[in-house]
Amino acid sequence: MTSDIDDLVRQVQLPDDYEQASEALIELVSLDPDTGARVALKVLQDGIGDVFLRGFAFDLLYRAHQAAAVDLIEQSARTCEPHVFAEMLTEVAADEALAAESDEVRRAVSALRSALKARTPGDLEEISGSVDMFFEAYGR
Repeated sequence: MTSDIDDLVRQVQLPDDYEQASEALIELVSLDPDTGARVALKVLQDGIGDVFLRGFAFDLLYRAHQAAAVDLIEQSARTCEPHVFAEMLTEVAADEALAAESDEVRRAVSALRSALKARTPGDLEEISGSVDMFFEAYGR
């Protein structure tokens, strides 16, 4: 099993094919959520792959280790790539029903509200669907 995990980690961290890397990341998170979350975070922090792999890595990080994803939102939502920011908005908007009882979701909402004010109009226009979804969930 360890060699399978190691192979999946290599496929994600040294991708030849981004679709294959995404599939490996899904499998990794399924087999070993802690390792999957750690690798997804590394993809985001080190800029591995293309913007779509990084956006997907955020989605999986948020599902596998929400606290780490919220920490990342607080650290990088103002400056990350628009596509990754869109994924942050979308994932947190989907958790609207949990906001009343989850400190992490409330922290994410607060950080994203602040980041929305700091982003350029061009960034916001590029990801307007995700911005609208976030505002529908949490108001303006």
